[in-house]
Amino acid sequence: TPAPSSWQSADFILAVQLEEGAAYDLEFSIGQSGKERQSLKTVSQVSSTDKMSQRYVTVPVASMPFDEGIWVLYVSATRDGQKKEIETQVRVDLTKPELTLASPSPTHIAKGSKIVISGKLSDKGSGAMHVIASCDCPQKINAVVSLNAGGNFDSVLKVNAGETVLLEFVGVDLAGNRTAPITSKIVFN
Repeated sequence: TPAPSSWQSADFILAVQLEEGAAYDLEFSIGQSGKERQSLKTVSQVSSTDKMSQRYVTVPVASMPFDEGIWVLYVSATRDGQKKEIETQVRVDLTKPELTLASPSPTHIAKGSKIVISGKLSDKGSGAMHVIASCDCPQKINAVVSLNAGGNFDSVLKVNAGETVLLEFVGVDLAGNRTAPITSKIVFN
């Protein structure tokens, strides 16, 4: 279940807790200010037991043509002619962030095992979260690099000197969107 006002970029599961022993007609829908609601799923005569008191619906953020921005998820439960509705906001961001790598260069000549990595990750939607630096080398590097408030990063990776390795950098935004990888070949002198 998404947190209220959370950022989403992929399909996700919405869970609804039902009162034990009661039977409901459930309707899941989604809408945006000034637009008609879209029905996601309708389920008739749903009842709950001790073992299964939650019902789930997939919210198809990536597979339906959702616009970016704020959406409202609605869940309506009807029992004995009485209808209750709850809602929560979800923010949709489908745009990849932009990653600029200042260091290392596409082919980097290294004199030691410490490689300075720096650059900037920017995102106009949900906001930049972090950069992942990885290497499918004997060391199996997979480092999450933090950003400062401006989206800049400056860190040091330690790589075994003597081997030529390919480092790969991917930026990630708060909605989970990823940049295309940027690769740097590290050659030791």
